[in-house]
Amino acid sequence: MNSAGPDLEEYTELFREFDDGSGTVSAMDLERLLRRIPQPLGIGKGASRLLTMHFIKGLNLPLQLASSGSVSHRVPFRRTAFELVRRVSECDMPAGTLPLHRHVTDTHFEPSSLLESALL
Repeated sequence: MNSAGPDLEEYTELFREFDDGSGTVSAMDLERLLRRIPQPLGIGKGASRLLTMHFIKGLNLPLQLASSGSVSHRVPFRRTAFELVRRVSECDMPAGTLPLHRHVTDTHFEPSSLLESALL
């Protein structure tokens, strides 16, 4: 049984509340977003700040680059969803796929077609 479906729908709706139209949320809003998403996908309302910080650190999320090349402290929608589902699934990316995928995500912040198909 796939219990992530309703949680992903809620994630999508909540992400829109924090998105500035760029398909990203600020690092500060990410904490609030994850507290509003129930477990297992999110951390829920009762999580401590320490638990929240450990949770976010474990997600392996890149910070988006601003057009000037500086870090904008924003995280992308699809990559965040992918990392949340990966965490719940407790699966690892195959060796050789992750470094290439991370490079594409870190520079362009658009998921590869492999990531998009995994989220569908």
